[in-house]
Amino acid sequence: MKKNPSNWLVIIPFLFYLLPGQKDKIRIIEHRLLPDKISNLGIQPTKFNWSIADNFLLLDVQKGVLFELGPDGNLTFSSGLDTEYSVFGDLVWMGLSPEGVRLIDRLENEIIFLNYRLNQIQKVAIFPKLYPDMGTIDIWGRMYLYSKTYNGIYSFDQMNVNKIPFIDISKEDFSNAYVQDFATNYFGELAILCSNNTLLVFRRNGQLKMSLNFDFEDAEFLVSLKDNWLILNSRGNIYSVMDSTRFFVPKTSVPVLDAQSKNKAVAVLSKDHLLVFDVK
Repeated sequence: MKKNPSNWLVIIPFLFYLLPGQKDKIRIIEHRLLPDKISNLGIQPTKFNWSIADNFLLLDVQKGVLFELGPDGNLTFSSGLDTEYSVFGDLVWMGLSPEGVRLIDRLENEIIFLNYRLNQIQKVAIFPKLYPDMGTIDIWGRMYLYSKTYNGIYSFDQMNVNKIPFIDISKEDFSNAYVQDFATNYFGELAILCSNNTLLVFRRNGQLKMSLNFDFEDAEFLVSLKDNWLILNSRGNIYSVMDSTRFFVPKTSVPVLDAQSKNKAVAVLSKDHLLVFDVK
């Protein structure tokens, strides 16, 4: 397959940019451009997640459009009909499970099940009516739903929501803070990033393992990385919880719209590309 020379021109500046201060901390793995076709359709993805076969799931929250981006720039929309695509409701999260793709529709209060080709299989109503604001999924496929309405995080497994909250936020000392983001790690632990610069880490049984205060401006995103947690903001600054080090993504990938991790890699979404890197 013939390589596109412009792709190399994009990557080279990043390598020079990182050499002076970050060569021992961050290494660029991939820079994947969003095809012009996306902007031509008036779509602007603001959330993403990893999919199978080195693909990425991307979501335009405002338009409710979900699509998949392959390594060669090929696009698959949720309808599978090229430029014709399905429009969902108030989607707040999407992710990959062992059985396929999962979506959370807050307004309709339901979880949408898709296969790996992004064709809809079924919808499951959420009861009690949590109207989830965020979601995440662990390595075993168990989903967690955060509800501002019920002020708690609930688990979804075996097609049912556990009516007893996995984490009852009202019983935790949040000091009038709110949940900014939350994520799970390889060990099945769940961490909550609070708006008052506090990180709460819970064990698989829901017991609090650690509460940590940190000094980091405008924390927005939380990702797991092996046995570490990384906190990011839209300006591309990154804070490592394990060793309190700070580093950053290239300025050309700012503002950061979303951040996700998989195994040893971290990816961030900007307006026109995805940047994948690992942290040493």
